[in-house]
Amino acid sequence: MSVNLFPKKITENFILNDYDYQDKYITTKEFSALNSDVQAIIEAEPQAEVDLGPIEANISALQSNVSTLQNNVSGLELDLFGLGITVTTQNINLTNTSNNLSIGSNQILSDIVIGKTAGTQIIVNQTNGIYPLKENADNTNSIMGYNTGLNITGARNTCYGSLTCQTLTTGEENTLIGYDVKNSGINTLHAVGVGSLITAASNCTCIGYASRSTANNGTAIGAYSRTSGGINSMALGFNAGSSGSPFNLDTSGNFHNTIVIGDNNITDIYVKVALNITSDARDKANITPLNDCYGLEFINKLNVKTYQFDDRTRYLEGATPGSLIDEKIRIGLLAQEVLQAETESGCNENISFVNSKNPEKLSLNETQLIYSLIKCIQQLNARIEILENSNS
Repeated sequence: MSVNLFPKKITENFILNDYDYQDKYITTKEFSALNSDVQAIIEAEPQAEVDLGPIEANISALQSNVSTLQNNVSGLELDLFGLGITVTTQNINLTNTSNNLSIGSNQILSDIVIGKTAGTQIIVNQTNGIYPLKENADNTNSIMGYNTGLNITGARNTCYGSLTCQTLTTGEENTLIGYDVKNSGINTLHAVGVGSLITAASNCTCIGYASRSTANNGTAIGAYSRTSGGINSMALGFNAGSSGSPFNLDTSGNFHNTIVIGDNNITDIYVKVALNITSDARDKANITPLNDCYGLEFINKLNVKTYQFDDRTRYLEGATPGSLIDEKIRIGLLAQEVLQAETESGCNENISFVNSKNPEKLSLNETQLIYSLIKCIQQLNARIEILENSNS
């Protein structure tokens, strides 16, 4: 498409030079002259031709962009008085009047919510991720991650990580960080790591992959660490507190106030100084002399042995028996023989060098044997004195 343009000189003379329309009136003579000039303009030869094709294309593109812009802002509301901005097409929701920030689809209008369907049914919480905290939760929860805290109805919980806090419902004051971290307890629980689990417990801390605590006041630090068998117990290190550690805290039982360090693969513990054991008389009661049965008679029944560790739990996956024997040769006593010596000596079974709380893994308090040796030396000294006096 093209259009003819009239000579510039004619149009300029016609518009600017020949007539004055300031007063909006013209005379008959002027009107005749105007007709003459208009006729001349109409009959004049065109001097230029302009192609409007590109212009039409640009106009069409501009119209398309305007249409897209109209669709994008469709539903946009700007509240100048409440300073709230919402986009009903599930993009951005800022609501100053409720102290809220929502970014993503299917959001709520309260607190800080980032992610698809994040916090769709909560009232006052902070969420971030895809499908976090979808149930009606109490105030002051902070949730971040895919499918995190879906069933929380308690308050003051912090859950960060995909699939975290899925078992948490009415629990309060919990902190769980990591992939698939679970708990259903109450009051200040902390679980950090992939697959960490706290159930039906309070005041617990789990840090590490698949760490677990199901008893109150438990602390499990390290991958696969466990404190499930007793209150106020602690497992430190990889696999500590499991069936593959020196003491199994992963079963039900009276394992309260117990600390387990490391698993059965630990061969040495190093410290720079000796351990200090509290022994203030002011903190002790019912103080009596040690029974003589723990002296010479008992010591004489003990058999010191050499041995190598060959832990049974290391063969659970089908290894050939005897193929995993530890190379290091050690010196010590056997718990079963110490128990037998105590029985044969007639000692009070309430005082034992053997810890049999876990019958599947007996342990021996070798430090306590020092006191039996002291008793033994005293008895020998008494005999020596008798012999010396009889010979004098």
